[in-house]
Amino acid sequence: MIVYGWRGYATLTERPGLDGDMYWYYRLTRPQFYSFNFTVALVAFGCMFCQVKYLVEKNPNYLVRACWIFLLFFGLLILTEVYLGTGYVRKG
Repeated sequence: MIVYGWRGYATLTERPGLDGDMYWYYRLTRPQFYSFNFTVALVAFGCMFCQVKYLVEKNPNYLVRACWIFLLFFGLLILTEVYLGTGYVRKG
């Protein structure tokens, strides 16, 4: 969550370095890349918040459901990263 938030912030503010220029690696525009990163960070934060809330409330049914939703989200995130990584074109 922190890495995606930082990449989104670095891309939005056009910071120099790898995180600010990572959108070139995925062959995306700058707004597409920081939108993707901020969306991932916000969804992950929401999942974390719900899990902590249900843990404090001692509601096991909702906690298990929140964990499954997070695992589904994590699987979709991995598939999305693999898909975005296939568009990489090497130099030379």
